[in-house]
Amino acid sequence: KSREIKDHLLFIRLLAELHPNDLYDFVSKTDGMYPLDETLAICRERNIKDAAAYLLDRMGNLDAALDLIIEHIDDIRSRNRNGVKTETVPVEETLKQSAMEHAVEVAIRMCERNSLTNLDESQAQKMWFHLLEK
Repeated sequence: KSREIKDHLLFIRLLAELHPNDLYDFVSKTDGMYPLDETLAICRERNIKDAAAYLLDRMGNLDAALDLIIEHIDDIRSRNRNGVKTETVPVEETLKQSAMEHAVEVAIRMCERNSLTNLDESQAQKMWFHLLEK
């Protein structure tokens, strides 16, 4: 089993390096096949905030997870406002919109998952309002 974990971590490290936008999908679809803490360290190393937020949530640290995904949304919003206009604006705008939609979707999934399983009504409302304020 140790070899299997090492292989998964190697794959995660390579994915983070070569295709960072695909890491969230991998960790969210292969839950339990990798050590959370080591995978989170890789995400932090590479500044892959959507996957890191997912992992923090899985580790039971919902507040930090929500704060991180909101920070990620704010980063995207800031990049969109400060973006350089080029001749490829339509493609660039599509990519920016796609990144924002993905980040918001990650945040919504996190809130839905925790609303249904881990939180009482008051805590769930607080979490949703925290997200909606942003």
